[in-house]
Amino acid sequence: MPRKHIPPTHLNTGLRQELQYRFLDTTNRVCPEVVEDLKKVRRGQLPFDQFADKCGILGTWIEEAARDTLDAWEHNSSMETQSLWRLPSFVQDYPHGYPPFRETRQYIRGFHLPSYLFLPDGYRQALHAAVERDLDQISRWATSEGYTVAKRIPTELQKKLECAALHLFRAWTFQRLTDEEGYSTDPSNMWRWVREVFQLLELPLRRCGKRARKNCRKCDP
Repeated sequence: MPRKHIPPTHLNTGLRQELQYRFLDTTNRVCPEVVEDLKKVRRGQLPFDQFADKCGILGTWIEEAARDTLDAWEHNSSMETQSLWRLPSFVQDYPHGYPPFRETRQYIRGFHLPSYLFLPDGYRQALHAAVERDLDQISRWATSEGYTVAKRIPTELQKKLECAALHLFRAWTFQRLTDEEGYSTDPSNMWRWVREVFQLLELPLRRCGKRARKNCRKCDP
């Protein structure tokens, strides 16, 4: 008898990209080796295909996000320094395609090097203030459109994201997650936790407790 299909919960409606970014942020915290390996790819020390295969993300949106992140790091070294990921299309939801940063751009256009050298602290404060005003504007827009992540994703989901990251990137079984981390007292309940997150994130999951891979003999995809 085929396994009963359980549809994603209401969290999946309009929240997938926010949830994806929170999952990657959780990954940086509980599985820091993932982003460190991506930095090795950036430095030419690790082939990308080997990185994707090692992490079990071939053919998933995480692979696409990793490629876009490498491109973003190429143009913005501060993103690499802070281990920031970039999702493929989130900025396209902004009404102008990409935040205009008008205050910051106006400040940059009016920048005068001799004046900065004479009064660097004042210029720094003015630039920081311009950036803050632009970011406040983006935050107001995000709130008005319902994109405020903290309000739309419940905090109790955090443990489930951590378990899902450990299962995906470190290949931890449901039993190991239960025994070593104490997130749940029942491996079958841990399976339900991870399955819920994988469904929301549209990631493949196998009942055998191993990372998604082709031709698993123990279970169907």
